[in-house]
Amino acid sequence: MPDEASLPHYSEIRMWSMRIFGLIIIVFGAVLAVGGVKLAALGGSLYYLLVGITLIFFGGLTIAGRGAGLYVYFVAFLGTCVYRKPYPS
Repeated sequence: MPDEASLPHYSEIRMWSMRIFGLIIIVFGAVLAVGGVKLAALGGSLYYLLVGITLIFFGGLTIAGRGAGLYVYFVAFLGTCVYRKPYPS
């Protein structure tokens, strides 16, 4: 167990780790959103655009240190579970 003198150091590492993680999620979300725009322009699904925007929002909340980001990610996850791509017969 760390002593109390080292706790601020762990807190600072955690803060920067969450910021880096949030930036990575924003990049992935942007890639999905841009691809989703291209797919929608070709008449495809809006799914990738919506999930990309949701991940960008989640990344921003993560950088800000807001716990509400977990709920946003859960919505994206739930949407992925519900989304169903029809298979050709």
